[in-house]
Amino acid sequence: MNYLKFLKDGYAKTRENYPDNPPENKFDFLGDYIFNYITYDSEMSELFARKTVDVIKAINNHTTIEYIRENKENYKWYLILCNMSFLYGKLGWGTSIRGAWWNCDGVTFQSCQLYDGDKQICGYFKLTQEEWEKFISAIIEFVEIENDETEKVKM
Repeated sequence: MNYLKFLKDGYAKTRENYPDNPPENKFDFLGDYIFNYITYDSEMSELFARKTVDVIKAINNHTTIEYIRENKENYKWYLILCNMSFLYGKLGWGTSIRGAWWNCDGVTFQSCQLYDGDKQICGYFKLTQEEWEKFISAIIEFVEIENDETEKVKM
């Protein structure tokens, strides 16, 4: 599956389908439609999504301990987000949550804002751990690539 394409097409279609209230940026899109945070506040949705991307990058790179040692704010957000629905139940950590890794074979993910071109891919997806890791990597790449306005998304 081409998760990056599904995210890019989903972002474009969501902006097109909701012209009066489109996601303000990729993080707002991720927060509302992929991470499924309910805020009714674009600024907060963007903040939650930015922090989520930081945390999933640390998990993917096996640098969670370094990430939380950087500052107390990272530590706080890391613990909060590991307990939010997008990450909860998808991690293993042995004796300390601070050294978490993906442990989620057979994880269920739900969204109706993924698209393949104009075709909506809606529903519950059961992903293997390998598919989950590819999906997470696609999310990270999605926010790091240049957007349609050729403006680099600020991380």
